Amino acid sequence: MDNVDNRPYWEYVAVLDNRTRPEHAQLHGLIYRYDDPFWASFYPPNGWRCRCRVNALSNYNLKKKDAKPGNSTGTLSQEMRLVSKKSGEYKPVTVYTDPLTGKKIAPDVGWSHNPASGLNDI
Repeated sequence: MDNVDNRPYWEYVAVLDNRTRPEHAQLHGLIYRYDDPFWASFYPPNGWRCRCRVNALSNYNLKKKDAKPGNSTGTLSQEMRLVSKKSGEYKPVTVYTDPLTGKKIAPDVGWSHNPASGLNDI
């Protein structure tokens, strides 16, 4: 956060090896401003043993990558997901719907937040 004036865009980076979850691989390369609602729920880690990270980018970096930041408007929603089969408990999770494929991606239950922001699920 100390450097958002110089690097206001964040890129989701997955490791992309045989241990990477398909959902995390699908998020790889998404770029949003640091204050986009996407990051309130999808800032890594997004589950146990998640090795994803965020790469902070400047305007220069975007030009060099020939990349344009997205906007998560209309792609985020809430769904109830099962926490425990034994207890039958459900909790809300923020879900990202890929605008190109329609596939729904969600962090593991209990991981749908940005631990550094102090924000609750959106």
